Amino acid sequence: MDINIQSAEGQLTNFTDFLLSPVGIFALFAFAVAVVSMAVAPRVKWIVLPLLLWCASLGFAPEEKFGVRNILFTPLQQIRAQGRGLTAGMLILLMVASFFSAERGWRRKLVLRAATMFFLFEMVISLRLSVAGWGQRGLVGAALYAFTFLALGVGLSRWLQTYADARRLIWGIVFSGVIFAMGTCLQIVINRQAITTQGRLFATTGNPQHAGVLIALCIPPCLYLLASPETTKKLRAGLGLTVAILFVLLAYTGSRCGALMTLVGVAILFRKRLGKFLVIGVVVGLLTLVAMQFFEGSGDSAERLLSTEDTRSRV
Repeated sequence: MDINIQSAEGQLTNFTDFLLSPVGIFALFAFAVAVVSMAVAPRVKWIVLPLLLWCASLGFAPEEKFGVRNILFTPLQQIRAQGRGLTAGMLILLMVASFFSAERGWRRKLVLRAATMFFLFEMVISLRLSVAGWGQRGLVGAALYAFTFLALGVGLSRWLQTYADARRLIWGIVFSGVIFAMGTCLQIVINRQAITTQGRLFATTGNPQHAGVLIALCIPPCLYLLASPETTKKLRAGLGLTVAILFVLLAYTGSRCGALMTLVGVAILFRKRLGKFLVIGVVVGLLTLVAMQFFEGSGDSAERLLSTEDTRSRV
């Protein structure tokens, strides 16, 4: 029986079959080892976090609408097929890590009201899907949103107790962007047509807007570490290259939402450091221009960022 892995039901069935296979049994053993590692070595959570952020971004493009064969290279295709299950597993690991963290630390409030309201909103959406006839999709969505709230909404607040913890979180976001950029660049080299539509890049996500928003979330943390005096010269070189590639990929998506998010994030980050912004802007700008020479079509997509036409309805 063919399984549609693009649907929530298909991914749930596919993941269940995977767990019953020999590889799946080994994966369960590795998961048990990871759970123990969370208790013995709490810093392991900072390795799981960027993997979670990247894995959660993996999506399936609507092939009929985009007119593409959205097949990724091995093993990225196989990882994406088990994406929801892997995401849930890593969220559970981070939930376990939160049990071994400080109860509250210096915080008066562990969870902000906005996070709680957003969680309730997502629960209502999941309930609506279930009532509308998409029972499994609503159930899977509700479980993932609950895990996300407990692991990141509650757990992350317990982890962030010192300045060093905050920097680890920033590095986690940066590394998720590095993994995303590496996977996207490899896919472009192997088969560009699988992740582009109408000249726009949607990368390993489900659409260009999603890719643009993901990149916009990664660029300001990269720039912060690039400007930080605590970052070594070798790491700054790597960060500069990463930011340049992310800017090119952002232009390639043609996502005006992602571009606006990036602009706002960078403006807030450097609002009191204009001198450093000018230096970093020149360096990153030059690296971006060089990187664009290796991404055919990115310049054409970048023109869309300044367009006032309704191009959203096309994708």
